[in-house]
Amino acid sequence: MPSLSQHCFEIQGKDSAADKSASLFPNIGVTHAVFPPSRHQALGQVECSVLMGEVESFAAAYQQQRQAFSKRNAGGNGLYHSFGIWVTLRLLKPRVIIESGVLNGQTSWLMRQATKAWQPLLLRFDPGSIKKPPWRDTLSGLTLDFIGPDFVDFNTVPWNCNLTEANIAWRNVSRKLAQRAAGLLASAPPISEWLVFFDDHHDHLLRASQARAFGFRHLLYDDNYLPGFGDSFSLKAACNGGNPRRAFANRNRPFRRCVSFHKQCHVMDEDEAARARTEFAELIEAYWEPPPLGPLHVPAAAAATAGWTGQQRAFGQLLRVAKWAEGPRVDAFTEEQKALMLAASRPPLFESYVAAANASGTSLAEVVHEAGNYVNLAYARLRLVPPALERKRIRLNSHHQAGPR
Repeated sequence: MPSLSQHCFEIQGKDSAADKSASLFPNIGVTHAVFPPSRHQALGQVECSVLMGEVESFAAAYQQQRQAFSKRNAGGNGLYHSFGIWVTLRLLKPRVIIESGVLNGQTSWLMRQATKAWQPLLLRFDPGSIKKPPWRDTLSGLTLDFIGPDFVDFNTVPWNCNLTEANIAWRNVSRKLAQRAAGLLASAPPISEWLVFFDDHHDHLLRASQARAFGFRHLLYDDNYLPGFGDSFSLKAACNGGNPRRAFANRNRPFRRCVSFHKQCHVMDEDEAARARTEFAELIEAYWEPPPLGPLHVPAAAAATAGWTGQQRAFGQLLRVAKWAEGPRVDAFTEEQKALMLAASRPPLFESYVAAANASGTSLAEVVHEAGNYVNLAYARLRLVPPALERKRIRLNSHHQAGPR
């Protein structure tokens, strides 16, 4: 059996399996919205056991994915994020999944592999060009693609209405797609049981508010940037946006709250940061970050093995993002900054790169690449509030929100 991180055998606080009231998934004791949720929390023994039970099946599917697609999932989810998505799907077993942000479709492919046992309905939303379409599901008959000319934004869909053909014909959605959607959604469970995966670079907190207004409860977020970083405002930044945000904000300008790949931004002052933290607590009942498979720091020796040259690139993805979005524009992070980043991340499932590579069936070079490319993933379960009251709250607080509605 691969060597597990020592953290897997420590049970601390609300991460304990004994805390049944905080249960997010059937067999994992997961913290409620503890502030800050980014605090370095050990993996509970039950959590490790459940996650380890998924490694072998995930590794087999991930290898199939690498064979099915000739290129690495550039700009999309790699090994570590794919495992987090896989585990979330296998534990929740949603019968309907919304994927907002599709890119090349490799994550869609992986989600189909993870859910073979129950074959959920998958609704995909992406404005992508039809000249370079993503992977399309031509086998299950259970995927609805609101992509390219049929694209509509998640928040413009009348989810709270009876999703008949007439209601589905939103704006530019084709009649043929509307007819298919109406038929497939006729027997769908309540949307409170669906899972929404946001990989669309919109304001995370705003997306949570929009989702709850319609009655959704289960959300999964990609690009859950550390406070002070990113091209969009993350849940992590909303919850713990004090000292970490100030530590990483660009020295030449104050931190800005952004949406839409950093295209729309405004300066976020301390009052707005405090409101965001309060809104996080009001919206979110439970918050969980899947741990990375292996360590996140990249020692020089491992970097050399992976073919990297020059200075060590721990958290290299954040270095790259900061060049054009929010974050310090530096060539490398200081040791103090890297220590803060590690403290704000979950401990790894495996204690070494070698163990993670062996368990996942990948090369050491790919595991090291993933360590440098890592950005947190997050699951959030929303608090139950009548949709009408939530929509009223959104209207009352609209002048505090960032980005387009």
